[in-house]
Amino acid sequence: MVRRFPRVNVHVLTVFLVVGIPILVIGAFLAVGSGQAQLRQSYGQQLAQVAEHAAAGLDAYIYRRIIDAALLARVPDVRAAATAGNAVPFDRQAADRLGPGWLTTKGAPPPPGTKVAVNPAARFFSEAVAADPLFRDLLATDASGRIVAALVGRSSLYVGDEAWWQEAHSDGQHGRAVVSDILWDKRTRAYYIEIATPIPTEAGDGVAGVLRAVIDAREMLAMVADTQLGTSGNAFLLREDGSVVYSRWPSVSSQQFFAADLLREKLQTFRQTNQPLRLFLAARSDDGAGQTIGLARSQLGLSYPHLSWLVAVSQADSELFAPVHSTGWNLLLVLALTAVGVLAFTLWDSRRLAAKPKIMEPDMELVQHPRVHWIDEEEPDEADEPDKPERPAVAGA
Repeated sequence: MVRRFPRVNVHVLTVFLVVGIPILVIGAFLAVGSGQAQLRQSYGQQLAQVAEHAAAGLDAYIYRRIIDAALLARVPDVRAAATAGNAVPFDRQAADRLGPGWLTTKGAPPPPGTKVAVNPAARFFSEAVAADPLFRDLLATDASGRIVAALVGRSSLYVGDEAWWQEAHSDGQHGRAVVSDILWDKRTRAYYIEIATPIPTEAGDGVAGVLRAVIDAREMLAMVADTQLGTSGNAFLLREDGSVVYSRWPSVSSQQFFAADLLREKLQTFRQTNQPLRLFLAARSDDGAGQTIGLARSQLGLSYPHLSWLVAVSQADSELFAPVHSTGWNLLLVLALTAVGVLAFTLWDSRRLAAKPKIMEPDMELVQHPRVHWIDEEEPDEADEPDKPERPAVAGA
C-alpha cells in the first residue's frame, strides 16, 4: 500500500507564513541594525578620541620646535652676528651684487672675490644640524634683512622682502614667531616646515634680526601616519576647506578629502555653537566603500589661523561591522532552523487535524435489573385483594 504525503492544513500554514516568518525576519533585522548603530556610535567616538590624541601630538611637536628655534636665536654667537650686521650701514645694491656661495660652512669654496662670512654663528649652525639632522637649513639676518650667518649657500644676501621675514620682524620692537604650512620640496621629495623667530638684542629691548629654521616634517607627520586602527584604517591631516595636507596614502596638496562637503557642513555647525570640534562622521570613500571617520581639530589655529588643521581617522565599515555581520548570519541560521522546526510542527498538526475521528458505537443491549425491595414497603396480601368478578359462562359451552 502506497503511503500518501499528509495533507497540509492551509489555515495553520497561512498563519505561520503570514505571521511567524515576518516577525522573525523583522526581529532579526532590528537586532542587527540596533547592534550596528550602537557599534558605530561607540567606535566613532573612539576614532574621534584617537584623532584628538594625534592632533595634540602635532600641537606639542610644533610648539616644541618653536621653542627650539627661539633657543637657537638666543645663542650668544647668533646674537653677536646679528649685532655685527646692524653695525654696517644697509646698502641694498651692494647686497644684490653678492653671488651664490657666500655665507656658507658647507659645499665647494666660493668664487674668488666673493665675501664669505665663515663666522662663529655659521659654525654653530653646522654643529646644530649635526646634533639634530631634522634641521635642513638655518640662517640668521640682521635687522635690515641681510643674512649674517647661514648653513648653506644662498643666491641673494637680502631676504627682507620675503613674507616670513617681514612677519617675524614685525614692528622691530618685539617680533613674533612664524610657522609656515607644511610644504613639499620637489627636489628632495620631502615635506618640511619653516619657523622664523626674532633674534633679541643683547639688552633684550628690541629685535636684532630674524632666525629661520627649515625643519624636515617626517617626524611630525609620522604621528599621523602611525595612527591606524585595524587593517583598513587611515589617517589624514586636513585643512578646514577639505584639502589634504598629508595622508598615509599618496596624495597631493590640492587633493580633496572624500568627505569634504560633509566636513564643511559640520564645521559650519560647530562655528555657530562654539563647541570644541570632536565628532565622527559616516561617509563613503571615492571607491564607494562605507567609512566611519573620527575628527579632531588642532589647537594651532588659535595662535596661527592659517594652521587650522584637522586630523581625520577613518576605518572601513566592512571591517568595523564584521562582528555584527557575523552575528547577523548566525541569526539567519537560527531563523532558518526555527522555520524548519515550525514547519515540521505545522505538518504534524495538519496531519492530526486532517485525520478522521473514530466513532464509538454504544452497546444497546437491554439489561434486566432485579426488583428492588424497600424496607418499609409491604407486599399486598392476597386476602386483601378485591375479588375479581367472575366471568359469566357462555351458553352452549
